[in-house]
Formats: sequence, C-alpha cells, structure tokens
Amino acid sequence: MVKYDFNRKQTTILCVVLFCLILLSIPLTSFLGSANLSARQVFEVYGSKIDPTRYASIQKNIHNIVWELRLPRAILSICVGGGLALCGAVMQALTRNVMAEPYTLGVASGASFMAALSISLMGNIAGISGVTPSIGAFIGAFVSMILVYRIATDRYGASSTKLILTGIGISMICSALTQLVISFANSERKVQSIVYWSMGSLAGARWDNILLPVLVLLIGGAFLCIHAESLNILAMGNETATVLGLNVGRLQKRLILTLSAITGVMVAAAGTIGFVGLIIPHVIRFFIGADHKKTLPVTILIGSLFLLWIDAVARWMVAPKELPIGVLTALLGGPFFLLLLKRNRG
Repeated sequence: MVKYDFNRKQTTILCVVLFCLILLSIPLTSFLGSANLSARQVFEVYGSKIDPTRYASIQKNIHNIVWELRLPRAILSICVGGGLALCGAVMQALTRNVMAEPYTLGVASGASFMAALSISLMGNIAGISGVTPSIGAFIGAFVSMILVYRIATDRYGASSTKLILTGIGISMICSALTQLVISFANSERKVQSIVYWSMGSLAGARWDNILLPVLVLLIGGAFLCIHAESLNILAMGNETATVLGLNVGRLQKRLILTLSAITGVMVAAAGTIGFVGLIIPHVIRFFIGADHKKTLPVTILIGSLFLLWIDAVARWMVAPKELPIGVLTALLGGPFFLLLLKRNRG
C-alpha cells in the first residue's frame, strides 16, 4: 500500500465526503435491528418530520422505533466514535506512543469504575441519577490519566513501554474495583445496568441523554483542533517544543483535562468501547500523514462513521438479540494491537 500526503484542499474535500456519508448512513442504519422495517417505512418517518400531513397515517410504533430509538442511537454512536478516535489521536501525540489510546492507558477503565460506583451509590437519588455517571466517569478518567503519567514518569521522562505497562496495570486495578462494586451493589437493577453498560452498548440512547455527548464532542473537538499545530510541535519532543516557545506544562494540563472530559462523558454514555482510539488514528496517518491540522478533523469523521456502522452490525448479527458493541471493537482491535506490538517491537 502507498502512503498519501493529502494537501489542505484534498483534506477539505475528504471531510465533506465523509460528512455526507455520515448523513446518508443515519437513515440506512435505521433499517437494521430486531424490528424488521422496510426502506419505505423508515423514510416515511423521516418524511413525516418535513411534511406531517403527507405521512399522517404512519404507525406510532414504527415512528417510535425509528425516531425515538434508532435516531438518537445513531447520533450517540457518531459522538462516541468520533470522540474516542479523537482522544486516541491526541493521546498518541501527547505521549509520543503509537499504542496509546483511552483503553490501553487505563483511562477508559478508570472512567468505567467511577461511573459504576456512581450508579451503585447514587442511582436512586431522584433528579441526579443520569448526571452522576458522567461526573464520576470524568473524575475516573482524569485521575487514571494523572496516575499513569505520575507512575510512568521518572527524571528521564516516560518511555513508551512504561506508559503502556502502567496503563495496563491501572486498567486491571480499575476493572477489579468495578467487579467489587458489582459484588456489593444492593440492587439487581443496578447490577444489570453496570454489567450491560460495561460491555459497551448504545441501547440506552434517548433524546434526553445525548445532548451532553454532543456538546462535549463539539466543544472538546474544536478545542483540540485549534491546538493541532501545538500537537505537531509537541510530537517533536518536550525539549524541542520548549525551544520553539511552547509552554509544554500548560498545554499538557489543558489536553489532559479535555481528554478526560471527552473520554469520561463517552464512557458514561456508552460503556467501555475499546480500540476505536487505536485503530482509526493509525489508518488516518497511514493515508493522510502526521499533520494534526489535517488528521484530527478526518479522525473525528472516520471514527463517527466507523462506530455508526459497527453498531448497526452489532444489532443485525444476532437479531433479535443484540451483540455488545464492545465485543466487536475488541475483536477488531485486539489483532490490530498485536500487529502494532510486533511492528514496533524495536
């Protein structure tokens, strides 16, 4: 395969094409699921939002399946896929480690543990049960990332091997703590919520709980894209970046806070979905190059499109049951991770 180095015009065209593909994929993925719907029924539901009088006879259950269940789910999959892929790309630049992503660095596991703890402790408190997992996941993601950096860094800096091994260690500890939370949960409903959610699922997407992921991706994604040039400089090394006038410490703190917010909210919304942040950035860099001003927007769009269709496949493969989306991403990402380890063994 040949590596291409896209210029700014080609990257803009690619982004427009990808955005159009996402818009087209939303109604196409609405066909797939436990309920067998025809193309006409799906498009009638979307048409009813444009011309209610023309499609007034549409059945209420079909409308609810498409508009109240599958469309919010598609939007959430777009946010989660784009957010995790973006975090993976920025983490790889921040750590100068090609295998860094929210899953391998233990950030997602930390978010999962704190979100599970929030569900277990405060799931019954009226009015805040939907907010606490997001707050807990953000705290867990932030603390996990800080721990990985602190433990893996010595006076000579942090090596790639140290970062990965520390991340794996933090991930194992957080996974064990999550199991401990499940063991002591005092409600079967809470246990089911934590277990189902920890495997990765977008089934809980509704109009009233997708606003936060959308806002976090828009604001966090814009912030990271604005700092794309700084990421290019940071990828050269801390000493070089400092010589070039970059305040490395301040930038790292801002990036860590933003990455923690995005990862925490996405994990709280969809559970642990691993390897999206590992696969997508590598594919993008292979074809487009390493310039973050070009790769970050494309990474968001490719990650969104990828998870949108992975979720559709997860609904279709074992219908009328549903395969946890984290299972599919792990089946794809596991071999990819091993391949990267082999290629980067030196």
